[in-house]
Amino acid sequence: MHFEWCMSFLLSSLFKWFMAVITNSFKQFICLLLICLGTCCVRQTHAQDVQLWLDGFVYKSFGKKWEYEGNVGVNKLLQKQGWGDLYLCNTLSWQGPWWYGAEGSLELHYTNDQQNSDIVEVRPWVAQKFIFAKFVKALRMDKPYMYMRLDQRFLFYPEQDTLDVKTRLRVRFGGRVLLNNTKLTDNTFYIPFFFENFFNFNGEAIERYASRNRTVVGLGYMFNSTWRAEFDHYIQRSRNSIDDAIVKTDIMLQFKVMYYLE
Repeated sequence: MHFEWCMSFLLSSLFKWFMAVITNSFKQFICLLLICLGTCCVRQTHAQDVQLWLDGFVYKSFGKKWEYEGNVGVNKLLQKQGWGDLYLCNTLSWQGPWWYGAEGSLELHYTNDQQNSDIVEVRPWVAQKFIFAKFVKALRMDKPYMYMRLDQRFLFYPEQDTLDVKTRLRVRFGGRVLLNNTKLTDNTFYIPFFFENFFNFNGEAIERYASRNRTVVGLGYMFNSTWRAEFDHYIQRSRNSIDDAIVKTDIMLQFKVMYYLE
């Protein structure tokens, strides 16, 4: 009951925050979002599991090179007795030359699983980002990149009173296509995308969705220098490592609201 109350409170808070930034331009974003969401739903099959992610982000820059990112969110498997995940992430990024950046973070997760053991996870990680170009005019592509992230996962299973430690590398290639501008400025629609692979160094963690790879395409809108919103559609290959099941395809739908402090 406590977990369900926390999820309800978080969902309500994110919804109120999201509605507080509605503008005329935002209505256009919602129309396009509904079209994308409808297209995604038509493509689902009964064999695929669908997850819903709701995320709020806050950013604060310190000078020209440093930036803090705070992320609170909830992830819910949309099926009977589907698990839920509450998480908090604190990330500090450093931007060197225009083509290189580095960041480190501490993620905290609590997964409530009615079919299996709950999981409490502490996940510190470090990452590097290499930008190939500032802008590819022919494709209207803004900052195509390669991103490499090293996760150190500490997973505690309360029911079994056991701790597991796993290390994995995540390699991502992505960018964003600007639809109505050649720079990411006010009132800009864009398509974020990336392809990501997961490499486990010491085996998979015991969880219902052990990620293998992801393909992500979304729709974003920059209202102004303070507010942005995104809807992302994930196609993920994963395996239920609890039951040693085969690798299968999952669908994830993510709604993000981003707020940039002055």
